[in-house]
Amino acid sequence: MKVKSMQELSSDLVAYSDGVLVGPEPQEHYWGEIGKDDFQALHDFIENHREFSVAVQEYFETHPRKDLFPYITDIRGRNSWYELLSLQSTTVAVDLGAGLGAISEFLSSRFRRVYAVEGCRERCSFLAMRNQKKGLENICVIHNSIYNLPFKERSIDLVVCNGILEWAALGTEGSVFEIQLKLLIEIGRVLKDDGVLYIGIENRFGRQYFHGSPDHTGTKYTSLMPRWCANFVTMHRHRKFLGNFWFYTDDRSAKYRTYTYSIIGYRNLLSRAGLSHNKFFCVEPSYDIPRFSYPWDVQKGVMKEFKSIFLQEKFGGLREKFFCSNFFIFSSKKDLASMLKTEPIFFGYRETLTVGDGFILRTDSRGLACRERIVSGIPVLSGKLAHVTTQQVIDAYTTYLSIGGTHEAKADPADLLYTLSLLCGRYLADDLLMTLGNEILNKHFNMYYHGDFWIGNLVLREDSQVSLVDSETQGFGSCSLDIVDFIMDFSMHKRQHMFPLIDPEAIARYFHVSMEDQMLVHIAILRQVLRYSSFHRSNSLFYVYLDLLRRHKVDRSGRRKKLLA
Repeated sequence: MKVKSMQELSSDLVAYSDGVLVGPEPQEHYWGEIGKDDFQALHDFIENHREFSVAVQEYFETHPRKDLFPYITDIRGRNSWYELLSLQSTTVAVDLGAGLGAISEFLSSRFRRVYAVEGCRERCSFLAMRNQKKGLENICVIHNSIYNLPFKERSIDLVVCNGILEWAALGTEGSVFEIQLKLLIEIGRVLKDDGVLYIGIENRFGRQYFHGSPDHTGTKYTSLMPRWCANFVTMHRHRKFLGNFWFYTDDRSAKYRTYTYSIIGYRNLLSRAGLSHNKFFCVEPSYDIPRFSYPWDVQKGVMKEFKSIFLQEKFGGLREKFFCSNFFIFSSKKDLASMLKTEPIFFGYRETLTVGDGFILRTDSRGLACRERIVSGIPVLSGKLAHVTTQQVIDAYTTYLSIGGTHEAKADPADLLYTLSLLCGRYLADDLLMTLGNEILNKHFNMYYHGDFWIGNLVLREDSQVSLVDSETQGFGSCSLDIVDFIMDFSMHKRQHMFPLIDPEAIARYFHVSMEDQMLVHIAILRQVLRYSSFHRSNSLFYVYLDLLRRHKVDRSGRRKKLLA
């Protein structure tokens, strides 16, 4: 990408250095999710690896911060907020405080040009390397502070401020409110008249803080205190949070400077910045990788139905909204009504789900939609249904298959083997990988299956019958793999104590599945490894199944392994 072609940029930027454009206010102090030396080691490890996501996966395998694997690589989950937005123009986007690049990468597939603005030099280097490794040619990394953006007035369609506003005053002097206000005014300056600012941020009075979750300072209850009181507390405590585990920074100020607000406070802040049109969505449990969200002005009846179906909970009305954990905030100089969805959304593992006319409407990552009839009842995993029997589980699964199940098309064998090699080449011999690949293609492709068969997807209906819900399309599948999944989950989580009338071995016998079939069990574990990898959708559960894969050996003697003890 040539600098001269970037018409949005102001003229006071200097040339590229290692893929990074330097702005007028580059900052030198370090901050990040891990320490500076550790971050450099991560950078070097990825730089010397052929594949970015696999390198991240391997680096955090023995690292205490395994949560950073999905944080860096889960492009879909980290950008769930975009499901709510429909922009008229997708020409230029700015990822403010771009961090480790998951949001910038997502935006690059939807905008003609993306500017990743980051104040930390080390993180800029990481972003440039990520772009180079992944061939993302329409992302421009800019090393510059967030307070004086190097863009012309009214030149940007979308500014993303995800987890940034609350940290804006850290390392600076002066009023926190005024610094945050200045940042929002600067964002308003560069936004087009119909441009949109997205903010992902916590609610100052989020229920998690009343339950003892630490604020950004690492101290309990400071978010709920008057600012002067929170400042006094943080200045008179041993610092365990900033600069130690969750967030590392060269700034050693002990003052309380990570302000969040209630919905009233955010409205006031945005209105004073000239962004008068605002739409708030309540988000649980995290704005980074949410489970569900709903508009602040949602009708009570709509939310009652939504929570009853997807969460089996009652809706608490205004009280629940006021004490929600987080917000998606969308702001603009013009009316936002035509740009945003108005219904509650449940963020499934690979799709979004909403309610409409007696059906659950499911939309996958490709934008393809389908309808699934709502099954009313009580979730078997609610803890109130210990009387559910083996036969009811069998009937639920066979009924599901009889009405179609998930039908997976044949995949390219070469692509499958290549993916398995990238993921597990360090742990499995080449001949075993080839054998597993052939076994998958011959026995577990083009089959009907559920894809997520476990006790949590069983519902006891009003007629006392049990139904299986919430199927999931995986890379491959079959009935036998579903049964192994059910038994593995049942054993790993010791569910026999809760469901004494369910006999997993009887379920296996009914479907002619043997847990002594080492190849079958190996493939079932491998499917879970693939499911939670960056090739499907990354999750820290990847490491649980990877460890299981390494411990499970395919033994020619045919002896049964103590795999799930």
